[in-house]
Formats: sequence, C-alpha cells, structure tokens
Amino acid sequence: MNLPASTCRARRGFSLLEVVLATGIISSSLLAVVCLLPVFMAVEQDRTQEPVLPRPESVAPEGCVLAGGPASEAGAGKLN
Repeated sequence: MNLPASTCRARRGFSLLEVVLATGIISSSLLAVVCLLPVFMAVEQDRTQEPVLPRPESVAPEGCVLAGGPASEAGAGKLN
C-alpha cells in the first residue's frame, strides 16, 4: 500500500505543538531552578556560619581544666 507524499512528509519531524510544549516545559523547569537559587544560597550561608561541633569550653564538665588554661600553666594535672 502506497501512502500519499503529504502523509509521509507529515510523519518525519516534530509538530509545532510538540516543539512549543517541550520549550514550555524546559523553560518553566529552568525558571524554577533559578528562582530557588537564592533560597539555597541563604541556607548554605546560614549553615556555614553555625559551627558543627560546640566549642570545648561549653562542653567541658565543671572542675575540668582544658589544656592551655591557668591550671596547666601552674603544672597541675600533668602526668610524669
């Protein structure tokens, strides 16, 4: 069965509707990513300003002398 030339020609490429739909989907997804960039940047900036681990002074038990403190200068707590 031979198909007319106009039918074969129409099946070769994408229709204008398909191209417009694909362009719209790609543009809207790119726009969404671009709009979320400032949010991601703010979260990253907040995350890098907060220390991951607490400072040693805040977690040392009471009565415990940390290295470099006044007791270590006097020689207290050194093992020989």
